[in-house]
Amino acid sequence: MQSQYSILNTQYSIPNTLRMRFLITILAVLFLLPLHAQKQKNTTKYYVFEAVYDSAEGINIYEKLNFVMGGDSVRNTPKGYAAQNCWEDYYKSGKVLHTGYYVDGQLRSYKNFYETGQVERDFHNIDYFRNEMILYWINGKVRSDIIYFQGESESDHEYYENGNPDYAEEFAKKCEYLLYRTSWYENGKMQNDLQLSDKKKKKYYLKEYYENGNMQDEGTMQYYAELDNFMKEGIWKVYDETGKLTSTQEYVRNQMTEEKKIQ
Repeated sequence: MQSQYSILNTQYSIPNTLRMRFLITILAVLFLLPLHAQKQKNTTKYYVFEAVYDSAEGINIYEKLNFVMGGDSVRNTPKGYAAQNCWEDYYKSGKVLHTGYYVDGQLRSYKNFYETGQVERDFHNIDYFRNEMILYWINGKVRSDIIYFQGESESDHEYYENGNPDYAEEFAKKCEYLLYRTSWYENGKMQNDLQLSDKKKKKYYLKEYYENGNMQDEGTMQYYAELDNFMKEGIWKVYDETGKLTSTQEYVRNQMTEEKKIQ
């Protein structure tokens, strides 16, 4: 006969599938809270665009409040309390500058805006470990799209104001090692391309190009973890601007040991 204790265990144990559904529901609620919280309007101070915008960094005056990215400052309400839930800041024109969701005075997700109303940046949660920051040029084109894993860049895609790609890199999950790193000239032609060729030995193959699109040089790069750096290794091929092979070079830890000119 089954004991009373075992019967109680059977009746009240929760299947793993139900536990998982419960966890997913809780996480969904946490991520959706910022969307439903009532916005609180900061009308004690208004901003001018020139005071908040940096040509290199954009509207970055709120980054010190970004908890996930290491910000250690706290926003207080006009009454001196740590800001909670959704807050909005404004330009002197009345246009929205910033809307953010705060927990104990620090940002968890937010958007900044140009005075035209165009979004300047959008920082939000992807999952429990990852966040995404998308920056925009004033013309509405994407300036950069970066995904962070626990505060470290896991993938980064950047663009020129004309929409052409500028730079891209991606790491393996949890930022364990680099998968590729590529950059382009503003005219859209590739500038250099570093690709993982041997995962175990952490060897990469690099191709560099002239602005006209022709190959400049190519060869193997070795990643040294103790130096956190890439160095030329083995045979490298060098070309002139017409694409003609002009020499081969041999390297050991970035030091050229031999060169053969090609007539």
